[in-house]
Amino acid sequence: MVADFAAEIAADHVVVIETAGMVVGYLIGWSETDAYFIDNIAIKPMRQGEGLGRKLIDHAIQEARRLGLPAVRLYTNVAMNENLSMYAHLGFSQTHQAWENGFHRIYLRLIAAMLPITSIVEIDVDDLLRALTAVLLDPAATEHERANAEGLKVRLEKQLAERKRLRALPTWQNAP
Repeated sequence: MVADFAAEIAADHVVVIETAGMVVGYLIGWSETDAYFIDNIAIKPMRQGEGLGRKLIDHAIQEARRLGLPAVRLYTNVAMNENLSMYAHLGFSQTHQAWENGFHRIYLRLIAAMLPITSIVEIDVDDLLRALTAVLLDPAATEHERANAEGLKVRLEKQLAERKRLRALPTWQNAP
C-alpha cells in the first residue's frame, strides 16, 4: 500500500497512538454512507501484543456509533492469517474477496448491533433489539452475523425477563 499520509492527515482521517513523543501506532479511516471504513491500521512491531491495535479498532467502533453508522468495514491481505484470526475474534465477518492493485484482499464487516461495548455508555434496549432484528432480516448479513445477532438477542431477552421478574419480587426476596 502506498499511502499519501499528508493528504490523509489534512483530511482528518488519521488517528495515532503516541508514547513518550513517538508514534507507535496509527489508523487511517473515514465515514462512508454505510460504514466507518478502516483503510489502514498499523502498530510498531516492538509494541504489538500490547492491545494498541484493539484501542484503534475501538476508536473506529466509537466513531461508527457517534456517526450513527451501521457497521465498521476493513480489508486485509489474504496472506495475513494473524490479522484474519484477530478480526474474526473481534466479530468481523468476511463479505467478499477481490484482487486490487496486485493484492488479494479479503473485505470484512462488523455490524453495529455486534460492536463490542468497551466503555460505559447509555444504550436504549429497544433500539438494540430493533438493530438485532434488522440484522436477522438483512439479506446482506452473513450466516455468522445472523447467528451472532440471534444469540445476542436471546441473551438480552433472557436478561430483560430476569430483571422484570426480580423487580416484581418483594424487596426482601431480591437479596442474594
